[in-house]
Amino acid sequence: MGAPNHKDPAMGERLSEEILKLGITNGEIAARLGCHPPKVSDWACGRSIPYSWYLARLYELGCDVIYILVGERTRWQ
Repeated sequence: MGAPNHKDPAMGERLSEEILKLGITNGEIAARLGCHPPKVSDWACGRSIPYSWYLARLYELGCDVIYILVGERTRWQ
């Protein structure tokens, strides 16, 4: 099962913002998500989008997933 065949540069930029907010590298995110660093890089560059289970884990790590997906901050952010 491959990565979704979708591209979304804006989503990638928002994901990069959220990762920076956590203060950790793409490599550290990959390790915490159980995936390879190039996958995180593909998401951050907008070449592909993460599956829902990765988004759920990003939420657990402190990312605003609604912001990543649609570009609007949640009320509590």
